[in-house]
Amino acid sequence: MPQLPTAPLTALPTAPLLALAGRWDLTVGEHPSHAGLLAENLAKLPLFPSIEEYAELATLGLPIQLALRGHHTVVDAGPRHAGLPQAWDELPLAPVFVRDLCGRVIHTGLLPLPTVPQAPLFPAGCADVPATMGGAQYLENAIFTYWTLLDVAPAAGVAGAGLNGHLLRPAYAHPGAYPYKIRPHTFYADGWRLPQVPRVFARRGPNAEALGEAFMHRWASRPTDQDYEAFYDSVEGERWYEELFLEGVTIIPTLEAYNGAFQVGQDYSVQGVEAGRAVPGLHTVVEQRDSPQPQGTILAVKAPGFVTAARVVPAQVVVSRGPSLIPGSALLPNLSLPHPHVAATWGACWLPTQPEHFAAPALWDWQPDGHFCQVSGPLWCPQHYVYGATMPLIRATRRPLPECEPLLQLPETLKRGFTPVVAQTWYDTLHERTRQERDAAPQHPLAGTALDSLPLAQTIAPIGYHPLPQQWPSPLQSAMFPEMRHQGGHNTCPAELAGRLAPTANPAKPASELAKHHQALSEPMRAVLNAANQADVSTSPPDWLPELPASQLQLNVKRLFANRHYRAALTLLDGTLPAALYRFKEASLAWRRLRYRLVTKYSAAWLQAEAQGLAPSNAEGLAGVIPEEQHQAASTLRQQGLTRVPAPNAPALQPTPHAVKVGKRKLPSKRHGTR
Repeated sequence: MPQLPTAPLTALPTAPLLALAGRWDLTVGEHPSHAGLLAENLAKLPLFPSIEEYAELATLGLPIQLALRGHHTVVDAGPRHAGLPQAWDELPLAPVFVRDLCGRVIHTGLLPLPTVPQAPLFPAGCADVPATMGGAQYLENAIFTYWTLLDVAPAAGVAGAGLNGHLLRPAYAHPGAYPYKIRPHTFYADGWRLPQVPRVFARRGPNAEALGEAFMHRWASRPTDQDYEAFYDSVEGERWYEELFLEGVTIIPTLEAYNGAFQVGQDYSVQGVEAGRAVPGLHTVVEQRDSPQPQGTILAVKAPGFVTAARVVPAQVVVSRGPSLIPGSALLPNLSLPHPHVAATWGACWLPTQPEHFAAPALWDWQPDGHFCQVSGPLWCPQHYVYGATMPLIRATRRPLPECEPLLQLPETLKRGFTPVVAQTWYDTLHERTRQERDAAPQHPLAGTALDSLPLAQTIAPIGYHPLPQQWPSPLQSAMFPEMRHQGGHNTCPAELAGRLAPTANPAKPASELAKHHQALSEPMRAVLNAANQADVSTSPPDWLPELPASQLQLNVKRLFANRHYRAALTLLDGTLPAALYRFKEASLAWRRLRYRLVTKYSAAWLQAEAQGLAPSNAEGLAGVIPEEQHQAASTLRQQGLTRVPAPNAPALQPTPHAVKVGKRKLPSKRHGTR
């Protein structure tokens, strides 16, 4: 049976994390915007399959994989692996697991850009994670991260689409000026803490509405002088609330909500936690009182509330009008710079450099366009800031979990407390011997790269924003994810906050001095680095497409679906799946052909789309408007890498076939000063 070319699915480990995750392969055109064509079918898949169930699912060409590293991902051909046949960049798009306001662990479903309900409930397709899920023990006990790596291509050179028989040695200008080259790319704070969202999850249950009303009747029938805490104890709240949850009724957390302020010691350890804070849509504030508790902290419950999958009855609460949790002294991220995973308003997020900066919990949520971003609290953005956790995460790449190798062992030191934003005291070097050693271990998290961290015990770059090279594509290219270009559109800082913006973290030493730390052991690599460190050097364009034969670009979906055994397997899983998957594959191949056409034939339109954050479909409209000579000039620019050599029979990439019918969580009891 003909197969669409794709990167191979990860080999099944001996003790996997048995949950499904989305895997959207841009190399074959599977852009997340096409997911709606499969939405109903993805919702029917078992989110927590057995290994046997997953083995069967993996033969069907669906955009899924096991959640071995805790993220839904986008796969693309990028500069990290340029020149390594059949190797791709895998970039996290959203976390698979988050914690809701009740403290339950929730699977975020398989839709990459879900439709977000207006009420603070979870998007469709999410599910609570059962304690029996295979690999549940790894959650918050292992490191879940990918990497943004500022590497240069192997010295031998690489071939790309539309380069007319030339090999390039792509690099970015002035690599010596970027001391921060090994950057964690993860939604999990410190690489392991589950993102906290201000929403509650409710199962679907046929009797949910009646049970919710019965709960409220029980509250109304309590003794007149009985407060909420006494009521909770009298009804055996922990047991009863869990029973209600299993039937489709989630009691809205109040005092025990997982968004209370932390009490943080000078060693950054958590000494305790305050009661929860009111959330619009879940809590109706009936009174505010003066109190030393942080602003919005729930002081008393006048009436509880509940949610079902379709209804919210808010709790009525009394809250503190005490001090704000937003620290007045902390530096703020400059949101006019790219922060793809931050959607906060100016001042809602800050750089945590002191213990008191961690008092407010970091909160995450889905945006109206479906992207998952941080909305408030101490900033977690390891792509652009250095944290105390950064070096332990880098060192952990040497210590995979033996029983589940894609995961990294979590150092106990990271679990003892929060880790702040810090100055960088090491330099990330380029060393070809490192690349050779890692090539011998293809499962290494940094395989294919020449990057190493050299401790220098001095400030190499101060606290601040570490930009990506201008010529280097951001982890999610703006032409393919235009809504991520400046998440939230924060381009103008309020005047009263302008003096608190974090500066750019320029190196403390001249780039020429830092460049001496690069250990290029071959003359071709040394030549690449020498050229890259010169001013005004042409660099590789903001795309990297492998050369593909025309037969692959013109692949007809009918060939894939001609095999009756394949169609029968799809039908057996879901009767509507063959037609839906056919439409999805057709849309994917059309998107893929459009991308190649723009990059190789209408280069000026593609470069303009990338610069302005225009989707490929909009860029296609520019193709015929832009004069042909501009396309030619842009195409010539694509062929001018830092170094260029003839391609001696450069091999085209070959398609790789797909790999081959692969609970409940306790609601925490009330928290009185501890979590």
